[in-house]
Amino acid sequence: MAKYLDIIKTIFTNKRYRSILILGLYIIFFTVVIVISKTPVKEEVKLSSIDIYKNMQEFNFKVEVDDNYFTGYYEKENITINYKNVEYQIDTLPDDFEYQEIIDYINPNYIYNLIKNKDYDSQTKYKDNSISKNYIIDDVDLSLYENEKIYQIVIKINNKTYKITYNNWLFLKNMID
Repeated sequence: MAKYLDIIKTIFTNKRYRSILILGLYIIFFTVVIVISKTPVKEEVKLSSIDIYKNMQEFNFKVEVDDNYFTGYYEKENITINYKNVEYQIDTLPDDFEYQEIIDYINPNYIYNLIKNKDYDSQTKYKDNSISKNYIIDDVDLSLYENEKIYQIVIKINNKTYKITYNNWLFLKNMID
């Protein structure tokens, strides 16, 4: 080790070798800077709410109307509804099902097709970084609320307010993996 220190001291005492060594260090430094600046940076793409709704394939949901509610499960275009403690497929709902007008809004593709080319009327950003966007389409007032694992839509149709809560944990799990 002492031998190498003696060589370095000898190089620094000679002005010519010291200049060459400093020039070599500058070349190495700028080469590293250029290589780092040319390396592409991988940007994280954050999906918008509309893209999240478009990509949802499996989720649980809860629809609240006034003090009543019903729950269900959506799996690749198949909707199962638990209404009055009985499970129904969409096509087997009883004729007296009082919330028929909201069924289409459970399907994320339906929501996506409604708002895909529309501008939202208003937006609210909350302290917890969740966002709410409000759309008015025909006579329907649609508010999308997104948080980390829960997405909600509040729909006002014919003076009735429906609140659909999507628990989309399967989609989020797949995005992380």
